Amino acid sequence: MDSAADIRRRSQERLLYTNARGGAGAVVVGAVDAAHRGGHPWEPVPFKHPSTFDTLALDPRRKAEIMADLRDFAEGRDFYSKTGRAWKRGYLLYGPPGTGKSSMIAAMANFLRYDVYDLELAEVHTNSELRKLLMKTTSKSIIVIEDIDCSVNLANRGTAKRPPAAADPAADMIGGDDARTVTLSGLLNFTDGLWSCCGSERIFVFTTNHVEKLDPALLRSGRMDVHVFMSYCTFPALRILMKNYLGSTTRARAKRRMGCGGNWRRRSARRR
Repeated sequence: MDSAADIRRRSQERLLYTNARGGAGAVVVGAVDAAHRGGHPWEPVPFKHPSTFDTLALDPRRKAEIMADLRDFAEGRDFYSKTGRAWKRGYLLYGPPGTGKSSMIAAMANFLRYDVYDLELAEVHTNSELRKLLMKTTSKSIIVIEDIDCSVNLANRGTAKRPPAAADPAADMIGGDDARTVTLSGLLNFTDGLWSCCGSERIFVFTTNHVEKLDPALLRSGRMDVHVFMSYCTFPALRILMKNYLGSTTRARAKRRMGCGGNWRRRSARRR
């Protein structure tokens, strides 16, 4: 039987947050609690994205694995307490553009009924500011950094060429020699340091089109625990996509709209 807290959470409006540029006051929309007003670093809007795992065009076996992992995480309070680990999990979604990474995040949020914090890393100027943003997130939430390879310079330190000025510790800053910037160390601590434990039941999701550009320290287990390759449509995923658009009578509609009966093997045999 669901607990009272679970029932209450399902009935509440879930929110999508973005970090306020320059620490501006929050813009409050709809039924957002008044506690979010005035100087809060996150700006909320109602989260109404329709994507679910039922509609997500992904291989059904991979989809089932992800859902099972999320379910185990949400029910893992005793496990994380017993093993002395922070109750958090990291997901890396990578692959070509337009393969459903944002839809996957929305499906995860709808499955767990978590709020989503969409962190615009380019608007964060220091490690301290990044830490304060983390402190203002709530439990039972998904913290997202999309296109992380484009947000700041997170080049692989093992392959990237270092400039001559790199002997200066300040040059180790991400984004150049500017002292007001986020470092790789700051981002690592954000996901897996002491401050990452200031809440519970939180999922970190990073997305990228170029995983090879990211430093291995960011990708290891404990930071990004689950790596999901979002590929172009396979045939099982295509069937889901066709069902979404054409409905249950997929074959009949495909024949009417595209001039084929869906039996490509038989058609190709006839050509021989």
